[in-house]
Amino acid sequence: MFDNKTIRISYDNGAVYRVTYLPGSRLRWTCLEGQDKGNSAEESYNAIEIAPDIWFVHWMEADGIAVTQVAQPEAAVINTTIIIPANLVGGEKPLGLVLSGTIAQE
Repeated sequence: MFDNKTIRISYDNGAVYRVTYLPGSRLRWTCLEGQDKGNSAEESYNAIEIAPDIWFVHWMEADGIAVTQVAQPEAAVINTTIIIPANLVGGEKPLGLVLSGTIAQE
């Protein structure tokens, strides 16, 4: 489903990401707008279709950040949860972010 596709995700908080799904369950994300603008990384991901055209996608980043998404490509919507470890946010507990956005093919 995802191999060799590139999408642009525009989140409700103003962040914009380009995500390219590479062969072998790998992806490359690049932040185009928002707090992490200019950051980019390649990650291994897992995806499963949980209902027709509803995909659950998950990856762990090298710094311990966990990303889960529920994507509906045909409806052009995505919901994402990002869990940032406590040591990265300078707190005692991890920080959880819940974002809604839209998907566009590139």
